[in-house]
Amino acid sequence: MLNESILTNLRAGWCDFSLGNFKGRISYIRDVPSDIINGYMDYVKAGHCVIEFDEETSWFSLVICNESEIYIIAHRDGLEFYSIDLNAHDVLDELFTEIEENLEDWVNWGIYSYDEKDIYRDELQNKINNINTERN
Repeated sequence: MLNESILTNLRAGWCDFSLGNFKGRISYIRDVPSDIINGYMDYVKAGHCVIEFDEETSWFSLVICNESEIYIIAHRDGLEFYSIDLNAHDVLDELFTEIEENLEDWVNWGIYSYDEKDIYRDELQNKINNINTERN
C-alpha cells in the first residue's frame, strides 16, 4: 500500500488527486468512483488500464501499462507527460480502498437526487463486493 492518499478533499463535486510528482483537481463531470472501479477490473483482467479524469478546463489520464509502467498524460496548457515510479497494484489498491472506505462521501459527491443516490450506491457497492469476492 501507499503511504499517502491519492484522492483527498472531497467537496462540492471536486477533489484533489496526487500521485508521484503529479497533482490534479478532479471534477464530478466524470463518474470517478465507477471509472476507478472499472479501471481496477480492467487491470485484473488484462494487466493494463486507463482511467480518465476531468478538470473541467483540462483533463488527465492515469495509464497503467503493466505492473511497473505507470504514466499520467495531462492536457492543460499543452500535453504533459509524467512517469510514476510506483507499483501498479499498490496504486490501484489504494484508489479502490479510497472509494470503498469513503463510499457514502463519493455517493454524495456527485449531483444525484435522493432516488438516484440509492441506485448509484447499490451499483457501486455491488461492484466493490464482486471485486472483494474475487480478491479472496
